[in-house]
Amino acid sequence: AYANNKQISEHDKESLFANLEGIISMHTNALSNLSESSTTSDLLFSIIPHLHLYPSYVANMSNAFATLSNLRERGVFIEVTQKDTLHAQTIEALLERPKQYLADYPTLISHLMERVDPSCEEHNRLEQALLAFDATQHQVEARDHLPKHLTHLWDIEQSFVQSENLRLGDNRELYQEGFATLVETNDGQRTNGERMRILIFRGLIILAALASEHSWTSIIKDSSENIVVHDVEKWDNCLEFVYQSKSYTLNFECK
Repeated sequence: AYANNKQISEHDKESLFANLEGIISMHTNALSNLSESSTTSDLLFSIIPHLHLYPSYVANMSNAFATLSNLRERGVFIEVTQKDTLHAQTIEALLERPKQYLADYPTLISHLMERVDPSCEEHNRLEQALLAFDATQHQVEARDHLPKHLTHLWDIEQSFVQSENLRLGDNRELYQEGFATLVETNDGQRTNGERMRILIFRGLIILAALASEHSWTSIIKDSSENIVVHDVEKWDNCLEFVYQSKSYTLNFECK
């Protein structure tokens, strides 16, 4: 219903649901690939490579709730609740569900292990799956235990591809962040019109491009001393970032 609501822009839909469709598709594909001979561990092992979707989703939740509040204030959001036999589910509760389901996995796997002979291979595979799900759950739980001023840094870290292993540190102060459109570059791997992300910290500037639908990868990540930034006279609201012989001219609005 929300996806087909023409009053909600594509940008707002992305802000609301982030990679939820990817999480749903991942589970749907895992179930559809099961056969009569498949075991529980087979199902879990097909999900494990995609567990990184959960921290990325959780990292967007504060943005989702802010977008939801904004839509309500603008009067373009039709309030809908999903009713079942016990509860009326608000949109906030529905958005929380993936996080809750992730939290349920370790307990479920532990209960399954209690019913399986410890000497068999299935028990060993379930134990491996438990470690993987536990690690992801602990990663998400870490956000809930952070001081409030650090949760946004966690969200930023989790929005980048796992292979980058972005670590900002507890003392990294964020000065400014925003999104931009790439209008000119000499980088052959980039395309004019791409959506870019700009993060300016104390002692660090990150210019990032989308690596997938909801994950970012750094194009520039260095101290301000190593990056040259110019105004661009021929276009309004544009800055040129020059780094290691590569230049990126961006039209952007900061939040």
